[in-house]
Amino acid sequence: MFSQYLVILLSCAGYAYSKTALAHFMVQSSYAYNLQQWKTDMASAKQMNLDGFALNWTPPDCQQPYLRWMATQIDTAFQAAEQSGFLLTHSFDMSYSECDYFWNTTYMSDILNRHAKSSANLRWNNKIVVTTFGGDSVQSYNDGFFQDLKDKMNYFGNPISLTPGFNSFSERAQSDNGIAEAQSLISNYTSLDGFLNWQAWPLQKRQNLTCQVDEAFHSALKTGKKTGPYIMAISPWQFKNIPSSTSWLSYSDTLFPDRLLNLASSTFAPDMVELISWNDYGESHYLRNLPSPSISATDYITYASGMQNYILNMSHAPWRILAKYYLGWWKTGAMPKATMDQVVFWYRVHPRAATCTGQLGQSIGGSAFPDDAVFLWALVKETSTISVDVGANKGWTFVAEGGKATFSRVPFPGDLGAGVVPEVRILRGGKTVAEGAGRLNITAGCDWYNFNPVVNLVGEGVNRE
Repeated sequence: MFSQYLVILLSCAGYAYSKTALAHFMVQSSYAYNLQQWKTDMASAKQMNLDGFALNWTPPDCQQPYLRWMATQIDTAFQAAEQSGFLLTHSFDMSYSECDYFWNTTYMSDILNRHAKSSANLRWNNKIVVTTFGGDSVQSYNDGFFQDLKDKMNYFGNPISLTPGFNSFSERAQSDNGIAEAQSLISNYTSLDGFLNWQAWPLQKRQNLTCQVDEAFHSALKTGKKTGPYIMAISPWQFKNIPSSTSWLSYSDTLFPDRLLNLASSTFAPDMVELISWNDYGESHYLRNLPSPSISATDYITYASGMQNYILNMSHAPWRILAKYYLGWWKTGAMPKATMDQVVFWYRVHPRAATCTGQLGQSIGGSAFPDDAVFLWALVKETSTISVDVGANKGWTFVAEGGKATFSRVPFPGDLGAGVVPEVRILRGGKTVAEGAGRLNITAGCDWYNFNPVVNLVGEGVNRE
């Protein structure tokens, strides 16, 4: 049987001024880090064609216990980045209010000035790039607030390129062509220089994103004579299931390869790209290796209640192979040469309609969106046949052309029995070049709703942890 999925490329108009790729880094997950751990993460990121991290951190006094240690970790991050030839930018989490002391323009300018002369600072037009998560939904963070921050930085001789990620504008832009929201953004925030379009996922609909909204914001910046960068967000997934919070799923089955392909080969080119995320485990879009379970490890974290049920053993590491390929293509303008035989494949561990006994009555928003299938991305040195078995669905094959990425899918079988494990083989010249199986079973039932996929690799490269 043959099953092949062709990615439809949606072309978008535009051109790029820079080829810088970042990943969103949650500083709150770095409390166990030391200098070497930062350098290890940075080396891993550089290996996949990333140039830097956007350091997301919350106001340290907005929760208990206080998180003042985050500023110290950022000091260590800059030290590691300087030694690693890596870039950093602050991403102030401004979905919080000012609380007791932090966020205000005095503290923010102090922390920016602390590393203003660092070689690790991400710059645009020789100005320090400063990004945010939100900031448009808290009353005190108005246009005057941001202009005051810029004025303070100018006073100290360290001008910034303000490039906020205002979520409400990004969200509303998805409901139309984005032009009206882009124009509203420019007129309401005269202080901004650039923009980070945070919405890397389709909102409450079953379709992948196009570049239309990206193009609208990018065009509005240029028309408004803004001198900062437009940052396009790309993410592999979106799922959260914490009992004390809202649980939701965005349509993500093929989101990552589709949006990366649009980046690499369409005529639209953003000034910068930000992958969301490096280590946001709670929303299931992490690209980093899973943290060590050892409490003495330098990357150890404590999961929020229930989060471990959909993160433990759910490796996403092989997705970095896709990112490396398409980011390299985007940066050089040429399709990278295939030097290894690789099939990256991902799947969820239970059907979308499963009833999970440990969460009876629980509702997962968007749970009807995904397909019950195994998704496969193949890149091989020479034309090969990829053979896939998923339980009773045996012998599904597709042809992967040598040197070109090929995508396919195989549905879950109707009867999962006691559980099935996908098996994948790369066949060429009558021989099996490589073979392997998924690391987890697909089962008909479940204890906890888990729409977070496990990502696997057959072949060489970033393998399972």
